[in-house]
Formats: sequence, C-alpha cells, structure tokens
Amino acid sequence: MEASINGNGAHGKSPCPCGDTKISLETFCAHGWTKLENKTGALSTPIFLSSTFAHPDLNHSSGFDYSRGLNPTRLELEQTVAALEHTEYSLAFSSGMAAISTWVKQFVPGDHVLLSEDLYGGTLCVDNTFLSPYLQQPKLLGADFVVHSGTKYLGGHNDVIAGFLCYSGKENDEFFRVQAMSEGAALSPFDSWLVLRGIKTLPLRMDRSCDNAEKIADFLKTVPAVEKVFFAGFATGEELEVQKNQSKRFGAMISFYVKDEKKVPEILSRFKVISFAESLGGVQSLITYPVTQTHNSIPKEIREKVGVNDKLLRLSVGIENADELIADLEQALK
Repeated sequence: MEASINGNGAHGKSPCPCGDTKISLETFCAHGWTKLENKTGALSTPIFLSSTFAHPDLNHSSGFDYSRGLNPTRLELEQTVAALEHTEYSLAFSSGMAAISTWVKQFVPGDHVLLSEDLYGGTLCVDNTFLSPYLQQPKLLGADFVVHSGTKYLGGHNDVIAGFLCYSGKENDEFFRVQAMSEGAALSPFDSWLVLRGIKTLPLRMDRSCDNAEKIADFLKTVPAVEKVFFAGFATGEELEVQKNQSKRFGAMISFYVKDEKKVPEILSRFKVISFAESLGGVQSLITYPVTQTHNSIPKEIREKVGVNDKLLRLSVGIENADELIADLEQALK
C-alpha cells in the first residue's frame, strides 16, 4: 500500500522521511516522520520531558518555547499522524474528546451542523478511529477534517489516552493551535512516545486483528445463542461496494445480539481470554456492553432506535490466536 507523504512536514519544519515523497505506508509506520534522531542517530524518538526551552538570545528561538504549545516528541508524533492521514497538520491531545472539543470551537451561532443519529461521545467530523489510516484515509475521500481516539488502534496497547485532530490550511492551523494552547489539553511527551511506538506496528496489528475478526464473525453466525451479527464484511449490494472503495479491509469490530438479554450478565462473567472492558483497538480482545458502558449517556429511546439495546454486545478483536478466541466465545455463549 502506497502512502504519499507530504514533503513540507506537518509544521513546515522537517524534510520528507527517507528522502522520498512516496514510500509504502508499512515502511513509513515503522520509521515515522524522522527515521533517525539527527544528533545521536537514535532509532527511537527521544522523550523530551522538559517543560520549557532556553532561548539563545532575545528574538531568537530553537523553535520550541513551552511544551504546552510545542514539544519535540509530540511534534514527531503530530508530523507522523498528519502524513498518515494526508493532511498538512495534526495536533495531538490528551484524549479524543479534547480533539473534538477543539474542532467544534470553529463554529459560531447560526452555523449548521449535520450529524449522524447514532452519534458517539459528541463526535462531529470524520472519525477514523475504527479503521485507522492503515485501512482508510478520509482526506483522500474528500474530508476536510479527521479525528482519532489515539487510545485505540494508533496506540494499540491499552496503555495511553490520546486524541488527534488532522487538517490542512494555515488559517485552520493558526485557529486550532491557539485553542489548543489556551485550553492546555496537549498530549504529554511520554504519552506521545507511547503512541509513536504503537504506530510502528500498526499495519501488522491491523492485519492480524482483521484476519481474526473475519473468522470470528463467521463463527458467531453459527452460534445458537446469537440472534444477529453485525460486521462490515457482511454488507451487501451498494453498502459493500462503498466499503470496498473506501477502505482496504473491513476492520476488526464486531457487534451481535444475543437471543436472551437476561443471560448477558452470565455470559460476560464466563470469558477467560477475552476481557470485559470498555475500549477497543488494542492487542487484547475486549467485549463491551454498550447500554451500560459506551452508550449509557444516550437517552434510551434514541439508543434503541439505532439498535443499541439490551441484547447488544460489542467485540473488539485483538491479535491473539483466533482459535482460542473462538473457543472462549463458544464456552461463554453456550
């Protein structure tokens, strides 16, 4: 898979990685925006824990002043994510909701916003969290803004909370940077490094999770206790064509209805390999009960209208052995 890397850099500071403007996405993920740290040759981006940076003299700066605004470790991450999403800029935040909150502030009274009925967590623009830039790049499909919960597939190890806002245009950058600096929700240097580390294996993790998800989705259709399985790979007709045209694969998220909602507590208590936890996109498989977790804040009538009812379970498929995951599901759903 080819990735066209923006040669100007996410903030106009760095040369194009590897001296080429077109390298594979897999290679770019492994190397990041800056393949080597230029002073030491370090393969791993250093974690710059400094909160402030000294100036050589009046009216001169190294480019870094105060880490709330710009930090070298976070900058490497922002440039990497911007390149993956084919945008000129990216800002890294302490959560996905912080990224969305910053994006929303561009609107003024009288503006019109169109949003989907089953909105999650206040999302208002193209959220590429579930597919990641490895499987889909919304900017190439006409989107102006892309957001991520970096906690999920980009980080990939269930050990960091992060968010990203990706966009192009100097005017947008000036506005969003002021908002981010003013509200102070920037991602920490250490957390930035954790996401950088996660991105290095993003293609490998996504392919393994997708492979597992396809096997598990097919298995769930055969389970007597399961009423219906929801998986992007099961789309038909026009929906399937849209999915194939927009993304490389179908992702690793599965939802399903159990026939008897009264058995949900017992089912959740039986899992041994899969963990009952609220998140997705990590190396470990997680099962979630949306009505009490991810969608609990949505009014019941709206929740049920879009299919989030007491029978629904959501499965984030990880990178474990597929046969062991299937065996765990089989014994839990018996």
